Amino acid sequence: MKDKINQFPDVVRIEPVGKCNFKCLHCPTGVRPNNRALLKKPEFHSIIDQFSDANFIPRVVVLYHGGESTLNKNLTYYIKFLKEFGVAKTVVTTNASLLTEKLCNELVLAGLDELKVSFDGTSPDENNAIRVRGKFFENANNIKTLCNVKKMLNRANPIIKIGNIQVCDQDTLNEMFKKNASTNNPLDYELTPPKYLTDFFADHYGDMEFRSFPAMVWPSFNDFSKYEPVLYGEQEVKYCSSLYETVTILSNGDVVMCCYDLEGELVIGNAFEDNIFDIWNSDKYTKIRNDFTEAKYTSFCSKCNVVSPRYLVKKEIPLATV
Repeated sequence: MKDKINQFPDVVRIEPVGKCNFKCLHCPTGVRPNNRALLKKPEFHSIIDQFSDANFIPRVVVLYHGGESTLNKNLTYYIKFLKEFGVAKTVVTTNASLLTEKLCNELVLAGLDELKVSFDGTSPDENNAIRVRGKFFENANNIKTLCNVKKMLNRANPIIKIGNIQVCDQDTLNEMFKKNASTNNPLDYELTPPKYLTDFFADHYGDMEFRSFPAMVWPSFNDFSKYEPVLYGEQEVKYCSSLYETVTILSNGDVVMCCYDLEGELVIGNAFEDNIFDIWNSDKYTKIRNDFTEAKYTSFCSKCNVVSPRYLVKKEIPLATV
């Protein structure tokens, strides 16, 4: 068991819920809802018990995998338990729609270390068009509430990281390609955070980080009714950090290869039925890793942006108004 633990990653992703209350046009979760249930306390503890039995404490636990994490009413319980278990860093991703002042208080007091939130496009109108059911000003004000709660409680955490996805036109993509010509990894390409975001959060600018990226095609995404997919070019990649540095457990216990597998297409095993360390070191997982080093990809990996970078180009999304 000791050798298996030494080979086990210190970053663990546990999905609280596979569903979302938004219908974002670029996201598989929004376009095709899944039937995975909420992660309940007994199942959560069955995962942590395996770590405890092995005297293993993850360095980072991410409570997210494509759904809206705050839909799970046990979320703050999980965060508090993980911190008491000894996890150094807990991370949650949210669309901020359900961040009431009460929940903000609970998240801060539970010890959440990092909160990631997404606002997309280059204007409030475009954000709402992309993030269907999202309301920029209402959702963004909830983040301001969290900032105020942190100040009131004299807490530095959670660190707030705002991610921004922009569905570009072809000219913008071409300019980005030229600007980043020396960068080998298209996943590192970034855009300038839009003015509407930096202006809205100007009073809290020191409390958060901003990063903007071009919209890329998720491996399981195939709804191009509002977008044109643009292939940047296939790459012969022989290393993927997800195969070695992170383990991802869905709310139904399925262990999938990486954070891009929102649909659970390539299941390695089930953490509720088998030992998670055995799954990680299984022949099936080992073969996938070994094949990858020879550029022999699974059908899922061959669709991933690590291997075949694809971007979404505007078709019907309204142009920015700010």
